[in-house]
Amino acid sequence: MIGKKADALWMAYVTASTPGEKQDIMIVLNVLAMKHLHASYDSDSILLPPPPKKTADGTYCLGTVVYNGKEKHPFGLREEEWIQHVGIFGRSGAGKTNLALNIIRSLLLHKKPILLFDWKRNYRDLLTLFPKEKIVVYTVGRDVQPIQFNPLIPPAGTRPETWLKKLIEIIATTYYVGEGVISLLLKAIDTVYKEAGVYTGRPTDWPTMLDILAWLRAYPAKGREGNWMASTLRAVEALCYGEMGRIVNVKKQPPISDLLQQNVVLELDSLTSSDKTFFIESLLLWIYHFRMAEGGREEFKHVILIEEAHHILTRQEASRKEGITDIILREIRELGESIMLLDQLPSQITPTALANTHTTFTFNLKNRGCVATAAGYTLIGNDDKDSFGRLPVGQAIVKLQGRWFQPFLVKIPHIRIRKGSVSDAMLRQLDMDCSIHSSPCESPHASSETIPPSPTDEKEETVSAEYSEFIQDVLNNPLIGVSQRYGRLGISRRRGNQLKSELIARGFFRDVSVPLASGRTVLLAPTERVDQLISTGKLKKGVALGACGLAHEFWKKRVRASYERRGFAVEEESPVAGGAVDLVASQRERRIAIEIETGKSNIEENIRKTAGFAEVVLVATNPKAHRKINGILGKDSSAGVSRITVRTWREFC
Repeated sequence: MIGKKADALWMAYVTASTPGEKQDIMIVLNVLAMKHLHASYDSDSILLPPPPKKTADGTYCLGTVVYNGKEKHPFGLREEEWIQHVGIFGRSGAGKTNLALNIIRSLLLHKKPILLFDWKRNYRDLLTLFPKEKIVVYTVGRDVQPIQFNPLIPPAGTRPETWLKKLIEIIATTYYVGEGVISLLLKAIDTVYKEAGVYTGRPTDWPTMLDILAWLRAYPAKGREGNWMASTLRAVEALCYGEMGRIVNVKKQPPISDLLQQNVVLELDSLTSSDKTFFIESLLLWIYHFRMAEGGREEFKHVILIEEAHHILTRQEASRKEGITDIILREIRELGESIMLLDQLPSQITPTALANTHTTFTFNLKNRGCVATAAGYTLIGNDDKDSFGRLPVGQAIVKLQGRWFQPFLVKIPHIRIRKGSVSDAMLRQLDMDCSIHSSPCESPHASSETIPPSPTDEKEETVSAEYSEFIQDVLNNPLIGVSQRYGRLGISRRRGNQLKSELIARGFFRDVSVPLASGRTVLLAPTERVDQLISTGKLKKGVALGACGLAHEFWKKRVRASYERRGFAVEEESPVAGGAVDLVASQRERRIAIEIETGKSNIEENIRKTAGFAEVVLVATNPKAHRKINGILGKDSSAGVSRITVRTWREFC
C-alpha cells in the first residue's frame, strides 16, 4: 500500500544504530498504519494479504476479495479446482447457505448439474429463486415427490461380490454393528443374490432388504451366531421399517444415473439421522462405481453438495480404519465429481476429508476446537487465528491449495430468497420429469411386512379410456402375467410397460413378482384407488380372490390344474375343523389335503388343520417358504411327518 517507501523504512530500521532511531521508525510506521488502514495496526481489523486481481480471478465468480474493509476485486473458482472438492464451514447463521446459493447460481449459469442432500428443506425454494432452470425436488421417504433407491442393485459394470462387501461396511458403520453381524449379513445377501440369479448376470428381479430380513428370520442361528442375530435383525429391520422401507424395498428401479444429468434436490428431513447417513453413503457409493465404469478422467462433470457433512465424515480414533466415504472422497476426484461439504463444526470432520479439500470457506466460528482446526487447515498464523471468531456475517476466510497459498478474506454477495415459498401442495402439482420414480412391490421372499404404496392426490380419480381398459382387464384376469395381458389387450410390450409403470406410479397397482422355475412372472395387485373407481361405477367388479394375496391365488390355480390333469377332482377351500384347507384332491378312495405356503401364514396351524387326512402336500411357492417348512418339520415330531410331502413351485411351472 505504500510501495517503495516500505523498503526504505525496512532498510532504515535494520541499519539503525541506536534504539532511539528504531523507536522513531516505529512511530512513523504507526502513523502510516493509521493513515492507510484507518486504525492502528493492533486494532480488530482482519488484515490477511489479498491475492492480486489476476490470481483471484476465476470462471465461477463467488465473491469479492476484501482487505482493510475495502472490496478489492472479484474472486472465483476455476474449472480444474472443483474436482479437488470444496469445504464450507461456519456457525449457524454465518452465511454458509448463502454461499451455497451463490455456488448453485454459478453452476447453473455454466450448465453444471448438481445433486444436493438437503437435511432441512433449505433448497426447495430454488424453484422460485431460479424459475427458468430445471430443478427437480424429491421428498425422500415422503409421498409428496417420492423416490426409491434399492442399495442392493449395483451400477452396471460392478461385480456383485465387490458391491455387497462395501454395502455391508456402510450398514455396519451406520448402525453400529460388529464383525459378527457383518458375517451374518454376508451370508444373507450372498444367499439371496444366488437365489435371484444376480451372480449369473441375469436377475429378473433384484432382491430387497425385505428378502434379507426374511432370510435372517428363517436362518437357524446357533452358538455365537445366535448372539449376533439380534443385532443383525435390529439393523435390517431399521432398513425395512417406515419411510426407509418405502425407499429401499423396490425390485426394479429406473436408472439412478438420471440423477446425475439434472439439478436434483433430495430432501432428507423425514428420515432419522442413521437412515440419512445410510442413504447418502450408499448413494455416494453407487455414484462412485457408476463413474468408475463410465470412464473419462479429470473432467469436471457434476457437483454433489452434502449438508451436515460430519454425519458421514465423522472424526474417529486414530486406531480406526479409514471409512468408505473417506476413500470415495479421495478417489472420486479423478472421475469428474466435485464434492462440496457444509458443516458447522470443522473439528468433527475427518482429517482425510480436510486434507482432500482444495478450497475451504470458513465463516464465523465460536468453538475453540473448531478455531484450532480451521487454523490448522488454513495455515493461518497464531496472531491471526482469533479472526475466525470476529468474522462478520457473509464474510469468509478462504484457503486455496494453489494459485495463492495464504488465507485471504472474501465477502459473499447476499442472495435474497423467500424462504417457505414452495409448499408440499406446490411440489405435488409440479411435473418433475425425471424417470427415477418407482413403487414398492411384494417380495417373493418377504414377510407380512409389505410396504404400502404411496398415497396419491385424490384429484387423480378421473382416468383415461386406455387406463380404464387396462385396469378392468386386471380385475377380470388377475392371475395372468404382464406379457400375456399385453397380448390380450393388443398392445406392444413397450406401450404395455409404459401403461403399467404409469398406473403403478399413480397408485392404482402394486406389482407382485412371482418366482417360476426359471425367471419370474409379474402380477398386478389393485389398491384402494381402484376400489374407489369401482364404488363410483367407473369400473366393474372383477374376479373375487381370497384374502391370502395374489401369489397364493396364482399358485393355487396352478396346483389345482396340475392335479386335475392327473385325473383328480379338486375342491377349493374345503371346510375342516378349525377352518378350511386350500385344496382337497380326490381320486377314488384317496383324498389329499393341499396347503399353498407363501411363507406368510401360520404353517404349524395349517398342518394341524389337516389332521384328518392320510396324505398332506405342502407346496412351497418360494425359497423362503421352503426353508420355513423344512425348519418346522425338522423340529416338530408331533406333526406326523410321514404323511406330509413337501413340493416346490418348480414342480408346477
